[in-house]
Amino acid sequence: MCIDILLASNAQVQNDDMIKESPIQVAAQQGCEDVVRRLICAGADPFRSTIEYNSSKVSSRSIGSPSALAAACSRGQPLIVDIFVDRLSQNFPTTVIDFLSDSQTKVKDIGKIIDCREFKRLPKNTRLALQEALYYAVETSQPECTLQLWKCVPDLPWNMYTWTRALECATEHRHQQFATALLAHFWPSMFSKLDQDNFDYCSYVLFSHLNWECRRDNGHPNTVASVISRMWNHYQRANTTEQLESTSPNSFRPTVGVSFVNNPELSDIRFTVEGENVYAHRIMLYNASDRFKELLRIPKGNIDITDVSHATFLAMLHYIYSGTIPELSVQALCCLFAAGEVYAIPPLCSAILRDLAKILSPQNAAYIYQFAIVHNNPILLEKGEKYLLTNLDTLITQAKIRDLIKSHSADYYVCAALSRRLSTAFSVSLREKL
Repeated sequence: MCIDILLASNAQVQNDDMIKESPIQVAAQQGCEDVVRRLICAGADPFRSTIEYNSSKVSSRSIGSPSALAAACSRGQPLIVDIFVDRLSQNFPTTVIDFLSDSQTKVKDIGKIIDCREFKRLPKNTRLALQEALYYAVETSQPECTLQLWKCVPDLPWNMYTWTRALECATEHRHQQFATALLAHFWPSMFSKLDQDNFDYCSYVLFSHLNWECRRDNGHPNTVASVISRMWNHYQRANTTEQLESTSPNSFRPTVGVSFVNNPELSDIRFTVEGENVYAHRIMLYNASDRFKELLRIPKGNIDITDVSHATFLAMLHYIYSGTIPELSVQALCCLFAAGEVYAIPPLCSAILRDLAKILSPQNAAYIYQFAIVHNNPILLEKGEKYLLTNLDTLITQAKIRDLIKSHSADYYVCAALSRRLSTAFSVSLREKL
């Protein structure tokens, strides 16, 4: 009714005094299609914004409101947005050269020309309105309206914040198609815009999306995994000093050979492990660890061992007698590491960590990394996470890796750990450039 009175009286539907909300801005927020169309016919401009974005001109008394297009996007009014973006063809400037070159164009082809809207050729106020609307759409979590704007003007420029927020919005709304399009746009358009102020947020959102893709049925984590892996390989710099080497205790120094392992010759102590006898020598074990010192204080010739398997106990004796680790599977090495911790043999544990780090492969990466998490070993965690990040684009096809990515326990959150590792690599690369 108010609009009828307004239009019937030939009153202005928009003027410079309307700096807060004009009729079309109100109608756009309310989703009143008929009113919006009538106001546009009466001369209302859906791309007019009264907000001053120039910081040098803003004062404490600066007031204004976003364009009707931005208002429609912020309220999630896709039909209104459609009406407004259809007006872009009328805002598309035509030069004399354009006119002459298109003069022979058939009428049926005009729609194709109009539909190819180039952002840089639109009027300044329209470009501002589109960027403003894009910000409001992603900030208010309206993926459909964001996608509408992007489809309408494919070269609509994104800044790092709007891109990251859009991906976060797509993840929140389970909008896989939109997310895939955004990730495809990352290289090279967005990558160059990463800096210290936005990297942590971007990394967090990328891993949140990866987690979602791994959790959902028929998810497609490959695209985001490829982006993450490519970022890591770009920023990562090979460390010339192996942490595993530098933090290892002094090497274990045996005095006899492996031939004395489980050899009754000159044996003065016997263990029973899983029902089988294992022969050893007190002097070798007494010097190996404090745990064996306690066991050997028992004045009897046979000691029952119940905390490790027979194979693991023999492998541990092999190291004590020879200073080398026998050839074992990854699983057996992990069991031997646990035994090394129980029997307090730090050199054995360090040697196993070095071996595990050296044999990391696509086939065992998930198992070794899970082992590092369970034992909360920072050295092996670092090696495992760096390996995962380097090869995430191929490893993500494995169900075990996806299970690790989507796991979220109070003790360890894999996505958060990988995100921190990526952010650290980025910070180091920035310092190297200074």
